Amino acid sequence: MLVLNGIGASRTAAVATPSVPQTLPVFFWFDPSDEATIVQTAGSVSQWGDKSPNGYHLTQATGANQPSYGARYINGLKAVDFDGTNDTMLFPSGAYSIATGSNTFLMVLSPDTLAKATQPLIGNVGGADNGYTIGIDEYSGTVIDFKQGGSVNPAQSTPSGSAFILGFRRTATLLEGLYNGVVVGTTSSASNQTLTALALSRNGAGRQIDGLVGEVVACNQSLSNGDLNLLGNYLAAKWGATWTGI
Repeated sequence: MLVLNGIGASRTAAVATPSVPQTLPVFFWFDPSDEATIVQTAGSVSQWGDKSPNGYHLTQATGANQPSYGARYINGLKAVDFDGTNDTMLFPSGAYSIATGSNTFLMVLSPDTLAKATQPLIGNVGGADNGYTIGIDEYSGTVIDFKQGGSVNPAQSTPSGSAFILGFRRTATLLEGLYNGVVVGTTSSASNQTLTALALSRNGAGRQIDGLVGEVVACNQSLSNGDLNLLGNYLAAKWGATWTGI
């Protein structure tokens, strides 16, 4: 209670409203619009900080493989720019356990080109790439592959537009491929995966991202439709994408 000129007046302290990912069981969370999370030298990114409590920071020690930051935007927000040649960022091993149970993953992309075989998210099990992966089919070049042991290959055209949201939701053996808030395909053969590597943008065989990555969020549980739509609508409004709703 404040006392002003002998008159009592109550005042409520301002409380910052948390962004949507802070209200969810976030496993890792990368937001390039938060410049404090980016470690860069002359625009080359060596670390992209995880905003979750887990500290699963993305890193790249090799200068030639570092994406760039600061010059390009999605919907007026700074994004991380991958060159489509050799840029990739690596997760620490602690993040590999995302694939050992039910989970939800969403990422914002705004590619310059999106050629067949591009893999924005690549999780390996030994030499195989089906552990925890989202990519464009390397044969047709026109459908999205979603993989967590089992694969989803929907009849979904190659994404287009200035920004879109790709992801998946796994509930036990059910894997749902997500594109702009639509379930574009499912498989009932998903399974737990013991990853040996996990990266944003596969380095090699022409599979790297060519273009911009916005926010990336993963939860180590299958989000309810309500929470999934809450997260998807947050990303869509922020990055100028579309979220139809589950």
